[in-house]
Amino acid sequence: MRKKFNCRFTILLHLISVVFIFCGNSEILFAQKKGVKLNQMEIPYAHITDSSLIQFFLEEFFITEENVVAIDVVDISRNGFGQDDIIITYPSRKVYTAPTSEAALSVAGEWKFKAEFEKDSEIRDPSFFDNSPTNKAQNAILADLLRTIQRNYKDYPIQLRFSQDSTSFRFQIWDYNPRALIYTPPPPPLPDTVITYDVVNIIREEKFVETDTTFYDVIYIFQSMADTLFIPEEPQKIAQQTQINEKEKNGKN
Repeated sequence: MRKKFNCRFTILLHLISVVFIFCGNSEILFAQKKGVKLNQMEIPYAHITDSSLIQFFLEEFFITEENVVAIDVVDISRNGFGQDDIIITYPSRKVYTAPTSEAALSVAGEWKFKAEFEKDSEIRDPSFFDNSPTNKAQNAILADLLRTIQRNYKDYPIQLRFSQDSTSFRFQIWDYNPRALIYTPPPPPLPDTVITYDVVNIIREEKFVETDTTFYDVIYIFQSMADTLFIPEEPQKIAQQTQINEKEKNGKN
């Protein structure tokens, strides 16, 4: 009776580079005439470190290697895990072709790689992705990338790959027209400070002066002020008495 495995595994996206090495310009030209083009393709693989699952695949694929600490099951044909796969063992890095195994297929056939974020679309203006209501951070990265490519590259096709970990990153550009890759600086950023100015309202009137029949521009500046004048009590009595005395004096006269 075969064991039923319920183990955790990691499926990572990996790019395998098919590299042809030629010696001398004549051989490179010969290869180009024969239609050889160097490229890369995305190949999903499962990296397995569980010891019981490693032993299971070694037995199913008739691999007699010992002291294997990890294996990669590579879906080289990209038709799903478990069919026409290759096996890479570690630490030896030996490569084996996996024979057909119904038991292995029942386990590996359930593995499906799916990117956390993936976008397949027709060519659009980057602002379309800026305004996406969901996955705002992912779409912002995509919009900035499209905006940069469209500004600096005026042709098709172009392929890019970027990866990063805690210590380093790797960036590749290939399969593009070098003559169409021209640096174009980005537009200046919008200012983050708004400058405002005071507004003075001036009423302008035209007035005709008959003395010398000349037109003058007369500007009236209206200003209203309010203030309170406080008068002490004693000076107020003195002022009142002064008014009384003046009235009496005038009456005698």
